[in-house]
Amino acid sequence: MISLYVGNSMEVELSNLLGSDGAAVTGALAQCTVYQSDGITEIAGVSWPLTMNEANGIYTAPLPSGLAITPGQLYYVRVQASYGGADFDAQSQAEAIRRTA
Repeated sequence: MISLYVGNSMEVELSNLLGSDGAAVTGALAQCTVYQSDGITEIAGVSWPLTMNEANGIYTAPLPSGLAITPGQLYYVRVQASYGGADFDAQSQAEAIRRTA
């Protein structure tokens, strides 16, 4: 699942990067790009793609607080990752969810 959080801490989160055996993949090299609702136009204000960090199989990329991302709006998020000779490339629609904590 790809999530887009805004508010106190803005970030993209990928929580289901699974290998062919169904286990969570750790240690992948991952990056992401956030697009407007058209799925083509990148959100302005960042040099995309952003590198994602991994902890316990969950990949996150902090977003600058000044980005024009509105809670409740739909965006497209593309995540690309490489691990163990395999590649993952997914683009998914994500609603910007307000995070307050």
